Amino acid sequence: MNKINFTFFITILLLTSLFLTSCEDIIEVDINDDQSQLVVDAWLNNKPETQTIKLRRTLSYFDDSHAPIVTGASVIVADSDSTLFVFTDDNNDGNYTWTPSPGERLGDGGKDYALYIQLDGEEYISFSKMNRTMPIDSIGYEEREKLLGFPAGIYAQ
Repeated sequence: MNKINFTFFITILLLTSLFLTSCEDIIEVDINDDQSQLVVDAWLNNKPETQTIKLRRTLSYFDDSHAPIVTGASVIVADSDSTLFVFTDDNNDGNYTWTPSPGERLGDGGKDYALYIQLDGEEYISFSKMNRTMPIDSIGYEEREKLLGFPAGIYAQ
């Protein structure tokens, strides 16, 4: 009886391994890496602090090096009142910054904004709206014990 169980176990093991390894197909994907594209990374707010727009270029899918920086671009943000905020790349590191003067800030809630970038004879334009934020009138919290994968602790609402 013991030899039959061992033989059955070995047979099942071999069939399972054969099943799992027999369905292997190599798929070669031809990825077109001809043209690099401009990447714009910007998160602007109306705080009286330096605002930054990062410009980079895309890389090949299998290239794991750092994204190439973009220098020599003209970067301008304009609001619906025709106020211009000119961003400059002072350090030639691809980080275009605008620093407000005392009492100045970029943006007011409810206004429309345009981002204009000119680079190598190409023009890029995007539009957005700076929405107002809701005031926080209260914050509630409760202590919870460990439950269904959530750790114990204080949870805010």
